[in-house]
Amino acid sequence: MSGGLWYSAIASIVIGAGIAGLWVMLLVSRSVPEVEEGSAEIWFHIAAEMLTAAALVVAGIATIAQPEARWAGLVSAAAFSALVYTLVQSPGYYVERRDRAMVAMFAGFWLVTIPAVVLRFA
Repeated sequence: MSGGLWYSAIASIVIGAGIAGLWVMLLVSRSVPEVEEGSAEIWFHIAAEMLTAAALVVAGIATIAQPEARWAGLVSAAAFSALVYTLVQSPGYYVERRDRAMVAMFAGFWLVTIPAVVLRFA
């Protein structure tokens, strides 16, 4: 397997695990005010991000297991598409709250994601 596919696979797994881990940490520490307020909308958002995280982990594992398989490429395409959506949508929450650290985290995700997508599909 090429170095580019390895990078893409590892980035996919690390980002997916990072998203899931972040949400677990936020929920356990009770740092999501919308949950405390009883917002239904936040649970849909969390579900979407957890599905994105799971898809990224599966895509990374699939790329490692069968890098040339069509299905692995399709899973990767779906997972990275979901990630791009969340990297566009989610930072707005933190921009509104002027949370520079979280906005910087999303910028970092972009710096890892762009080469991962290019290397996976180039």
